[in-house]
Amino acid sequence: MATDPTKLHPAVLIGLPDEDPTAVSRKQDHIDLAFKSRVESGELDHRFFYEPLLAAHPKPGSLPLFSFLGKTLRTPIWVSSMTGGTALANVINHNLARACAEFGMGMGLGSCRQLLYSDEHLADFDVRQTIGPDLPLYANLGVAQVEQLIDRKELERIPALLAKLRADGLIIHVNPLQEAMQPEGDMFVRPPLEIIQALAETDGLNIIVKEVGQGFGPKSMRALLQLPLEAIEFAAAGGTNFAKLELLRSDTTRQLVFEKIAEVGHSAEEMLRWLNTAAAELGPKALVKHVIISGGVRDFLDGYYLLQKAALPAVYGQASGFLKHARGEYSELQTFVESQVRASNCQRLFASQVSTLHRLVILYFLCILYPMTPYPIPMSKAIAGFSKLNKQQKIGWLTEHYTADPETAALDLSQWQHPDGQVQKIIDGFTENAVSNYTLPYSIAPNFLINGKLYAVPMVIEESSVVAAASSAAKFWLDRGGFHAEVAGTVKLGQVHFRWQGPPEKLRSLFPDLQQRLVADCADLTANMQKRGGGIRSIDLLDFTAQEPFYYQIRVSFETCDSMGANFINSVLERFADTLELFVTEMPGLSDAERDVEIIMAILSNYTPECVVRAWVETPIASFDELARVQGMDGAALAERFAVAVRIACIDPYRATTHNKGIFNGIDAVVMATGNDFRAVEACAHTYACRDGLYQSLSRCQVENGIFRFELELPLALGTVGGLTALHPLARRSLEILGHPSSRDLMCIVAAVGLAQNFAAVRSLVTTGIQQGHMKMHLTNILNHLGASEEEAAAAQYFFQHQTVSFSAVRSFLDNSRSSAEGAQTSI
Repeated sequence: MATDPTKLHPAVLIGLPDEDPTAVSRKQDHIDLAFKSRVESGELDHRFFYEPLLAAHPKPGSLPLFSFLGKTLRTPIWVSSMTGGTALANVINHNLARACAEFGMGMGLGSCRQLLYSDEHLADFDVRQTIGPDLPLYANLGVAQVEQLIDRKELERIPALLAKLRADGLIIHVNPLQEAMQPEGDMFVRPPLEIIQALAETDGLNIIVKEVGQGFGPKSMRALLQLPLEAIEFAAAGGTNFAKLELLRSDTTRQLVFEKIAEVGHSAEEMLRWLNTAAAELGPKALVKHVIISGGVRDFLDGYYLLQKAALPAVYGQASGFLKHARGEYSELQTFVESQVRASNCQRLFASQVSTLHRLVILYFLCILYPMTPYPIPMSKAIAGFSKLNKQQKIGWLTEHYTADPETAALDLSQWQHPDGQVQKIIDGFTENAVSNYTLPYSIAPNFLINGKLYAVPMVIEESSVVAAASSAAKFWLDRGGFHAEVAGTVKLGQVHFRWQGPPEKLRSLFPDLQQRLVADCADLTANMQKRGGGIRSIDLLDFTAQEPFYYQIRVSFETCDSMGANFINSVLERFADTLELFVTEMPGLSDAERDVEIIMAILSNYTPECVVRAWVETPIASFDELARVQGMDGAALAERFAVAVRIACIDPYRATTHNKGIFNGIDAVVMATGNDFRAVEACAHTYACRDGLYQSLSRCQVENGIFRFELELPLALGTVGGLTALHPLARRSLEILGHPSSRDLMCIVAAVGLAQNFAAVRSLVTTGIQQGHMKMHLTNILNHLGASEEEAAAAQYFFQHQTVSFSAVRSFLDNSRSSAEGAQTSI
């Protein structure tokens, strides 16, 4: 058939290649459909701004993963609990699980009540192998079944149910109105909240609470937020109304009587307002960490709009759309889900780039929308409510406003997330506003003989030569008696700072009575610590009125045994502050002015000069002969040279600063590896280094009567129980590697490593020079970066023994070596 010349592209008519063969037909479609595609102003979606200039189309595979319920999802869609106990349940559940696995979604099963007492229908629900181990899968029971299990004392059936399904937790669906409307419905004896509270107190259960069609009112929402639940799912009014559904199964008279009550309920947007308000008001008392928004979510645009309104990390659920397509061949469901996920992921990409105004794409990449939010305009780098954003929103705002390439920056931040969502959840809980993990090497320095016991010491540090130096020093002293250490004291301090305008002598006269009252009023706080051998050791009144008008201090010493004790100390001090105010208010014989006490602050001190450890090594000077001979001197000369270097650090603060930094290369690395506070340790020790009025070396060296002795003394407030030492998996592992030390043992280990590090640094300085060891590690790093083979690396190490190491020099060496090798190969 001849081609209609009016349909040809103008380029073809003049003999040029047609670079856009669809242009003519496309333009004709535009003409034909122009009038049909008009949108009246009343039909526009006014929830969003349309901003067509601010982002490019997304690239496949560019979206970062995100954590939800301790697992990693690829898209913020939740397959809401749908069906169980029907002939189609097997097909539906397995199709849905297959879609979750393919598109990275979470899934809630339909009611699993028939599995409580029989495995006859287990195959209908057993989808863990299909969905895979890395996505969240939750079983489902009605609150009525939970109440029955409580009454029958059969709660153990719930963990058994979760085990057989390999489910991550349990969804409790709350449906009192549905049960009331259902002709054969279950009637609750107790309010559902009491039943949920009872189950929430069961250890080891991850629980989601879901309403099934009417939603939650503000009082119910607030009550749920204060329970230790993984999530709240509100199947808001607007989706399937199960109360109305059950009513339609009833007789006509019943339908007429109850028709209006079935229409009672709340929209998702309404409930989000209540959720956000209650979460903000409750603060730390709000224990729920996630929300699933379902019911009335017609498409991805509704879902996205609601996600951006949620103050908690959220996904949106879809039920009816998924159910409609899940009853037959998987390909039908696959096509539907792919369209939803494609659109949802598209808007996620733009939200992550410009989350300040939540930009998203609709109509499959054709336009960009902005939902209205309280955040600043895109050009501003200030933001309100940053902590309320979920992690992906934080990353999006940060990369858009503070990086040149937001997409690449977001990928950098996201790819360092831990692959185990539960572990990442723990890590995120260590701090505020976490957007990624900053990884440092976890190394081992072996051969540390300390007080007669051999240790392999974990060290966390990025400086390449530190672990090598510590290991070298440990090996050197291994054959010379090892390290010795002793703890001189473990007292920690706290202070209550206050102003009082009465005569100092009157306050001093009242202080014995105040001391007794302080101890008595905090007895409940100190009881457990006293059982472990700790508690308050002394309480002193200090008068600073000569330096600051009316300023006094109550200084308290504590023993906290194996814990760092910061929370314990601060709790006691705050109680002391309350007691002090009450004491002067009630004490007879005081004037009105004397009854006024102003508490400035109550907090521990990180300076703990009575929590001190001492570590030392000693050996005959002759032990240095072999090392000294390489440098062309004898052992005595080397020992004296070493001692002089240490004395210089006692004289000159400039040298002392660098000298002590070398000590903390070792100390900080072990303190970090064991989950302790390296900042507090450093602050304390640097203050201690100034205790005589001049910043000095923390170590000392003596060479007397043919014996070399090198020692280190510093305060170290460390803990081995509680805090991060219990929460961080590698901190716990470090303490296991060290033999589960007490806090005193750990103080000895850390001090010995600091002394070893100092010894290695000073030894290098007074012999080969510090750069030799540094340059060896630097050369290794450069060779790794340039992809050198083992043979090339060995040749480079030999060549650069007496050459200056630089990146360009190493590159030239490798280029020349490779050119020579290629030439030799060609000649063969």
